[in-house]
Amino acid sequence: MTSELHNPLRNSPFDNLPPLTHQQALEILSRPANELKMSSDYYKAAFHLARYPGLKTEEALIDLVESKSLEQSVVLGRRKAVDTLAKLGCVRAIPSIGNCLNSSDPYLVETAAWALQSLKCKDVDLIKRLILLLDDPIQHRRSLIKSISALGDQRVLDKIKAFIEDPSTPIGIRGASISAMSSLFGQREHILELHDHLRVDNQNDRHCAFHDIVDSKDFNQLGILLRAPVSPSFRLQAINLLWPKDILKKGQMELTHVLDKLITDHPKEIDVLTKYASEPKNSFLVKELFGTDFNRCYLALKTLLNRETKELEPLLDDVWDKIYKDYGAIYFFVQLFNLKSGWSRDGYQRIQNLLLFSLGNSWPDYMKFRPISILTLTLYRPDMLHENLSRWLDHEKTPYWVSRYATLMALETSLKDHSFRQAGKYLKYCLQDSHRFVRVKAKAISHNYGFT
Repeated sequence: MTSELHNPLRNSPFDNLPPLTHQQALEILSRPANELKMSSDYYKAAFHLARYPGLKTEEALIDLVESKSLEQSVVLGRRKAVDTLAKLGCVRAIPSIGNCLNSSDPYLVETAAWALQSLKCKDVDLIKRLILLLDDPIQHRRSLIKSISALGDQRVLDKIKAFIEDPSTPIGIRGASISAMSSLFGQREHILELHDHLRVDNQNDRHCAFHDIVDSKDFNQLGILLRAPVSPSFRLQAINLLWPKDILKKGQMELTHVLDKLITDHPKEIDVLTKYASEPKNSFLVKELFGTDFNRCYLALKTLLNRETKELEPLLDDVWDKIYKDYGAIYFFVQLFNLKSGWSRDGYQRIQNLLLFSLGNSWPDYMKFRPISILTLTLYRPDMLHENLSRWLDHEKTPYWVSRYATLMALETSLKDHSFRQAGKYLKYCLQDSHRFVRVKAKAISHNYGFT
């Protein structure tokens, strides 16, 4: 069974630029810094070399990592070279990466620590160095704690206990320390404090708390994570990491039921942190869907569901163009269109145009709005399911497993109302899917509708 594909080039501004060839990237790294066209050239070359695993790539990247130059182009390039070597699984680069722990650049130190974690470094001296760096206040100590705990080294106990016991410890470092105590030593007496961190005003701190709870490796915390007002991508990652393999039901939680609710993502299932002091205007609520704080977006969406569609539709006339340019807003507006009916004929057409756009090639395939767009489009146009079923269930054409799972949800909805003789063929195909959750969903539908 193949594993879910990992794209090492995602989430970078260079991902949307024409790729460098292998030779072009190597040639850039061979130039002296004073001959570069831009200070980001080394960084760009190191980024694109992730496409070209092999000895020449590794040697060029290691040479850059070992550079002692303090020029900005080299400083930036070294960070990305360390990152790329780790993503390429280059274990022989560990000594060179380890030397970066002595750098005066805390960002390079942080990247090196992550790389050593990713490469499963067993070098005792390097891990000792990582632990000693926790005494240095200029370092990104939260990230260091994460790397050390992921490496499973228990010599960090005294350091993290000291962080927990010190009331002045910043929330991010404290949360990482509590998480490490749980994952490394099974000591979970401070876990409830992470629940409090999930409810702080600062969204970045809430994100850190979410990841701390996931990293604690405590399945019993999954329930609160699934209701947290954070990106659905975070919650999907949590269930992917915490749900035990080959288990369909644990306690009161049934896997496919949990996943269906999570992908549908109704705001009633989210524990929003605040309430409106007075009834907000519809125009304010629509504007809130363009925000970056997920708690506020979920609160606005939840409130909009109780408003009349005919009152909302005129407000959308002024924002349609803006929606198309904002991937966060696309998610919440598609949610609104999925959960609320009664739009005019023109409104339905505009909604369908947006859905087709969100499922087109203008966006990377892993965007969080793609699964809910599949569910919404097939709700409005059931014929679009049959038209796209083979493409949406194909791993190569639809690499994001959540989109394939959402397609199976749409297929299940269709089967409730209509017979579909070829459904068995698609379900059988999905039983071999690269992601375990897609296989589980296909098996459940096959069983429930007699395709086994």
